[in-house]
Amino acid sequence: MRIGIEMAIQFARIEFLRRSEGGDSCRKAAYNARTIVKNEQTKIRYNFFTKQDVEKAVKDIPDLIAREQLVQKVLSSNRILELYHDDGESSKYFTTIEVRNEETRIIRIANKINNQVYYNDIYNLKSDIEGLANVSEEQKQALRHILLSTSGVRVLRGRAGTGKSYVLIKAHKLATNRGQKVIGLAPTHKAVSELKSKGYTEVYTVKGFLYNRKKIFMKGSLIVVDEAGMVGTKAYAELFRVVRNNNCQLILAGDEKQLASIERGGMFEMLSNNFGSHVLIDIRRQSENWSREAATKFAESNILSGITLLRQNKCVKFDNTLQDSISKLIYDWSLSKFKLHEKLVITVRNKDVDILNSSIRSLLKANGTLQGTEYRRSIAGRKESYMAGDRIVFQKSDKDLQIQNSEFATLTSVNKNEFVAKTDAGKEVSFDSVKYNLNMAMQVLFIRLRELL
Repeated sequence: MRIGIEMAIQFARIEFLRRSEGGDSCRKAAYNARTIVKNEQTKIRYNFFTKQDVEKAVKDIPDLIAREQLVQKVLSSNRILELYHDDGESSKYFTTIEVRNEETRIIRIANKINNQVYYNDIYNLKSDIEGLANVSEEQKQALRHILLSTSGVRVLRGRAGTGKSYVLIKAHKLATNRGQKVIGLAPTHKAVSELKSKGYTEVYTVKGFLYNRKKIFMKGSLIVVDEAGMVGTKAYAELFRVVRNNNCQLILAGDEKQLASIERGGMFEMLSNNFGSHVLIDIRRQSENWSREAATKFAESNILSGITLLRQNKCVKFDNTLQDSISKLIYDWSLSKFKLHEKLVITVRNKDVDILNSSIRSLLKANGTLQGTEYRRSIAGRKESYMAGDRIVFQKSDKDLQIQNSEFATLTSVNKNEFVAKTDAGKEVSFDSVKYNLNMAMQVLFIRLRELL
């Protein structure tokens, strides 16, 4: 659900009740709208929305007339703005005055940062870039853009596999070798760990950096934000104020089509359009031409062509029925020579998740991988079973346990009071099985395409 809908519905609900006679259908619409406002707070949202988004948001209101009236009230509210293309044609997108004002404030601050002129050893940095080995010309051009620009805001874009991370590694090394302090930021703990593993010595989550900003010496620093497409609008607003006040330079690296922030987002694409960007195009993660082409097709949302390439190269199979597909998948999984932690099954529906997990766990019990007493628990109406040997994935970060959201592990001990697990990084952790959010890792409900390519 895109941002603005919950705010717009709230405006419309108030107006709707004020003009109505308070009939039963009106009360139902108001109640459901209020419920939608509350429930939609946790979903992925953007700075804009469509009429279809509003219709989807109010679809549970039983009274058709009341529902249609509410949609019209949303779109005709004096707080809603329709967005147009440069040629004056309607884009069919809407936003709110509040959102647009916030975006304007962010761009205003970003302009002030961008207009600050920097000359940090440009000539020596240029020579350093030219002398790099094992770096493509495209990557050198990216380094010139983010390190030699005299503007305060530099944007690096590229889909998964194009080498953004490699460029950021080189940028950190080049800048620090020339005496520049570099601070790495990312929206998630997992992304922060990636920066650390690649040589960044001072790294924070965006949230942690902003919270502790008074304790961090950053005057004149080069601040690098990885996975910038996942940073929410409010975080950008605060980050830009901090960057401006400390006379810092800013590099934003990401992909606007990546999984967005759970907070209201969409600023990365807007900043790219306003300040320009260098775009990495060549897919470097795949070694074979066909696999690079497939990755490009998926990145361009040309799904059919991408799947066709996978099928031609015997990387995907099709079956006549869902049951046939599930049965053959389980059979192939059982014959696979890969280790347990190297195998992952992906599906969409919860009921398929349960079927696959149950079937695969039966195989693991039979071959002795799962051992000991089986512990069962019920979470949100779903029954889950765990044994020593089960693969799990943590669904939230925990500073005390020093684990991160989406981190994988293998259970080594299970009882009703405590689970003990060994993470893939080799760390042993114990936790309360009832209170902690985790999921079976043999099968994951959703996974980003970038992790497969």
